Amino acid sequence: TFLQFRLRPGKVRTQQLLKLHNKGTGQTVFLLGTTHQYHYEDDDYSIWHVKAVVTGVGAEAVFIEMMADAVDAPNQERWGEGPVEMPFIAFAAKEAGIPVYGVDHGWDGGWRGRQDGMYAQVKAKLPQYKTALITSGFMHVSQFQRQLEEDGFVVVDWSDDDKRAVVDRAVEKTWPPGLEQSLVAAIARARAGQMETDPERQADMK
Repeated sequence: TFLQFRLRPGKVRTQQLLKLHNKGTGQTVFLLGTTHQYHYEDDDYSIWHVKAVVTGVGAEAVFIEMMADAVDAPNQERWGEGPVEMPFIAFAAKEAGIPVYGVDHGWDGGWRGRQDGMYAQVKAKLPQYKTALITSGFMHVSQFQRQLEEDGFVVVDWSDDDKRAVVDRAVEKTWPPGLEQSLVAAIARARAGQMETDPERQADMK
């Protein structure tokens, strides 16, 4: 829960990292629940812990909570959109040579419609990869888990110690190339009224 993230971020960061495997397809999917702006405030679950997961689980693709058209825009010119940790994840993955896909979905169908739309976009790309990472706000993790299980994935028994070996490993604490410019451009577009936003994104921009 949100309260747990605020009170015990060091413990919860391993609880929000899951590993699922599909014996039939041989695929492995990792889920990472994030806390949006708090990664820039909490040393116990910082943006560097997120980077450690993105670059440390051997993912062949990273799915992020950002609209697909933003991720697909030329020259990463719209990668500054979405919850504030997602641009960092996108550029960190790019720097590591990992393909990035945006899977966020509009709110026209409510929470359920949004979640179903996000998973539909994951399913469209997932067959190409043996190992993938899905990163999203932590409230989506249980839903992605349920949907993956419905498609034949099973949660792998993964100890906290083994998770910490991934989450707590040392990473270079530098901003990935392109991140700052993309964020500045996104802020400028938002101020000019050129970027469609939902209430969650508007809160992240403040």
